This record gives sequence, C-alpha cells and structure tokens, in this order.
Amino acid sequence: MPNKHILLSLDSYVENPDPRYALMLKGLWGCGKTYLVNQWIEERFTNPEKKEDAVLEPIRVSLYGM
Repeated sequence: MPNKHILLSLDSYVENPDPRYALMLKGLWGCGKTYLVNQWIEERFTNPEKKEDAVLEPIRVSLYGM
C-alpha cells in the first residue's frame, strides 16, 4: 500500500494523549487526500476493534480555497 506511512502517522497521532502539533497532508489537487482521510476515519472510528478505540470524535478541516 503506497500510503501506509500516512496511515501510520494518522494512527500514531490519534494515539498520542497530548499532541502538540497538527498533521497536514500536501499533494496535488485531485490526488486523493480527502478520500484517504475519509476512508481512514471510516475504518478507524466507525467499527473500532476495541471499545476504547472509539473515544475520540474526529473532525476534518479543509483549507480548500484558502
């Protein structure tokens, strides 16, 4: 999977109890950034493997047009 490093970074970020940074994905328009994040949120938070995995309520911010 070519984006595995991004998914691992997202997993690591949500597991950090005190993140002091944000993640930003950069790429050409239409390369699938939003799709990748939406799929990750769907898989990670809709059907959590363990009950404690679902403690966060993820939000997504788009800077489209900024």
